[in-house]
Amino acid sequence: MKTAGRQIISFARYADDRGHEGTLSPDIALRWAKANATIADPFTWAKRLEVLRPFATFLAAEYGETTFPATNPFGRTKRRLAPHIFTIEEITAIIAEAHHIRRVQAAGTLMMPALVGLLAATGLRISEALSLQLRDLDLEAAQILVREAKYGRQRLVALHPTSVAALENFLDRRNAIFPSSPTDPVFLSELSGKMLTYMNA
Repeated sequence: MKTAGRQIISFARYADDRGHEGTLSPDIALRWAKANATIADPFTWAKRLEVLRPFATFLAAEYGETTFPATNPFGRTKRRLAPHIFTIEEITAIIAEAHHIRRVQAAGTLMMPALVGLLAATGLRISEALSLQLRDLDLEAAQILVREAKYGRQRLVALHPTSVAALENFLDRRNAIFPSSPTDPVFLSELSGKMLTYMNA
């Protein structure tokens, strides 16, 4: 809010210094958006222009002749970071490191490597993986049922034969130590035996 206020004051000074008279116009708004921008690129100009939009809406309600660009001519105001695609070597190194995680942490040497491997092999969201129950793993059919997918939907995720083998090995070790009823979570805290979550991992 403070930043927006400073930007509006900056715009008012810019318009005044250039002798602008009358109501707000697209021309003066576009020129200000590009003037003295910290970074001279369309993304920065677009963000500066959008700061004025609520102010322009207010002025339009008060003064009917006020005009403002309906769409941003400079383009997007939100920049999505390019995702990092992990290589096989990087994934292998992460899983290997997970085998050495300190046992004082909830997601210890049993759970963490399996969790990381499943995420890498299936593309599951971390929330989806942590919500899995044992009944959701159908290794004979080589698939996983995700009950809490995006927008509350369910979906099936296919498993590669190597993933099936890795999960079978993991489940043999897991079920020998922890509860293994169909509705038990797949991933548990190795300290408390309770469901593994963001908070206790």
